[in-house]
Amino acid sequence: MKFLHLVFLLVLGLSQFQTTNAQYLRDSTRVIGLSQGSDSDSINLFTHYLSNEQFNISLHPTFNIPQIEVVFDDVSVPLFLDFGNSGDILITNAISSLVDYSVSDTIYTYTPSGEVRGVIESVIFPEVRVLGEKFTNVAGNVANWSIFSTEPINGIVGLNYLAGKCFTLSCRNLKIGVSSKSINQSFPSLSNNAIDLETFAFHPTGVYFKGMVNNINAIVYFDTGKSHTMINSELLPPEMIATDKSGGYYKGEVQLVFGQFQFSIYYPRVKLLRRNINSELPVGIEVGSDVLKFFDVTVDRSGDRNYLFIQN
Repeated sequence: MKFLHLVFLLVLGLSQFQTTNAQYLRDSTRVIGLSQGSDSDSINLFTHYLSNEQFNISLHPTFNIPQIEVVFDDVSVPLFLDFGNSGDILITNAISSLVDYSVSDTIYTYTPSGEVRGVIESVIFPEVRVLGEKFTNVAGNVANWSIFSTEPINGIVGLNYLAGKCFTLSCRNLKIGVSSKSINQSFPSLSNNAIDLETFAFHPTGVYFKGMVNNINAIVYFDTGKSHTMINSELLPPEMIATDKSGGYYKGEVQLVFGQFQFSIYYPRVKLLRRNINSELPVGIEVGSDVLKFFDVTVDRSGDRNYLFIQN
């Protein structure tokens, strides 16, 4: 009995060590060199937008991802504003009973063992309003939330509904502004610090630009639909990568350059990043909402020059 008790204590201790270790990896991540409060020299970019061009946003209580109100006929629901979504509006079974739509096709997803994992329906929404603009007969999808998330979510909407627009997203001020006019009309000097966007055919409205990761030229990608930032593991020495049940982490500090900003992330999450882009540069980092909360992000596609302006 004493021997079994000793074995039990050893197993329990090992389990607690592994849990503590996992929590240490997950909880050690932090951003260095940025403040979440507005810089004293920052510009109130929302003065560019008329009052009817400004909208409140919310942050998901678990994932901290920005949400905007999307109106289906007369039903308003908060959906993730996902910079990474290049497709149609998607809603989940968490809210689908509230929304009017017609089904045009059904797709099944499967587990490795061949069992049905989930159902995705291709649908048509009769009327959708996104950030003040109305769309009719909108193609979209309805799916089970468990395909995408560990807990119920309402759905996602991407940047193709803001194509040809100028918009400013501020997670710290819980606000987004949208205009058909370039922000350069209100703030001509912004062009001095603007970053030219890279455009790729598979995701023409995605927020991609050139930056640096640990002094390596790379493509930086803003993805508000991800709660955690990821560094490309191919740009890091493998012996410095630790793993636990929540994924891989770099055991050190990664230096980043976004335009005029230089900062670092200590113990960042890492994974192999591969995207279907035609670029000689690797995708160095997917910047999630955990880092984007430090910035006001302006994307201007209203004119001939597509560019990004970020301020802290």
